[in-house]
Amino acid sequence: MQGDIIRRLKINDQFQGARYELFVAATCVKAGFGIAYEDEKDKSKKHPEFIATHKETGQKIAVEAKSKHREGVLGQ
Repeated sequence: MQGDIIRRLKINDQFQGARYELFVAATCVKAGFGIAYEDEKDKSKKHPEFIATHKETGQKIAVEAKSKHREGVLGQ
């Protein structure tokens, strides 16, 4: 996953989405969740960006991160 996110950060039209996904993942980690990324290459089914599991309660949530592109913002 790390190599994929670094690659996407270097591509101008993918930077904003990759940056936002990192923000969302970091927020979940700060809130006490562990992160398990989904296989983005598996096109046979729809899936979220990652599954976050709370370290104390074991509660799992599926997390999908979307960022809207706006003209003039972050290289758009």
